[in-house]
Amino acid sequence: MKLNHFLTSNEQKVVFFLLTIGFLGLSYSFLRKNLSENEDVDVLNSIITSTQRVRYDINTVNEDELKTIPGIGNVRARAIIEYRNNEKPIAVEDLVSIKGIGPKTVDIMKEYFYADND
Repeated sequence: MKLNHFLTSNEQKVVFFLLTIGFLGLSYSFLRKNLSENEDVDVLNSIITSTQRVRYDINTVNEDELKTIPGIGNVRARAIIEYRNNEKPIAVEDLVSIKGIGPKTVDIMKEYFYADND
C-alpha cells in the first residue's frame, strides 16, 4: 500500500512536519547534553587564558596592541598614542587626562599595562 493512497496530501504534510519537529528536538537534546559535558573544559580554558593576560608597557604599546584590550577601539587607541607622544613618558594613571577616559576605565585598564618608569 502506498503512502499517498493512505493519507491525504495535507495529512502527509502534517506527518512530515511532526517528524521534522521530533528530529530537531532530539538533535537539540543530544547537542545540549554534549555541550554541558564540555562546560568544565570551557571553564578551565577561561581560567588559563585569564591568568596568561598580556601586559603592555604604556610607553611603547602600539595601536594594534591597544585595540586588543577590552574597551579600547580605534578612537581611544589613537587618543592614547597621541597623548603619549605629547607627554612621554606617562604612567597608566595619566590616561584619565584623555577625553573619554575616566578613573573607572583606568582602573579596568590597569591590569593590561605597566610603565617602565614606575
